Amino acid sequence: MGSLYRWSQNREPLPRLLSPCPSPRSPNLLGRVNEPLEDKEFGHIQLSIRRHSLLGMP
Repeated sequence: MGSLYRWSQNREPLPRLLSPCPSPRSPNLLGRVNEPLEDKEFGHIQLSIRRHSLLGMP
């Protein structure tokens, strides 16, 4: 069945599809986000941009 069937039901099906929001954040989130990429990771991102493909696709 499609999503219309899911939304027309009165109860949440099991297993739940989404976790409750907001999800807890790690105490060092800002530090993790701001830490520089390693050369290998940066190369993967550049390759993905050049190929116009999703990150991680062959």
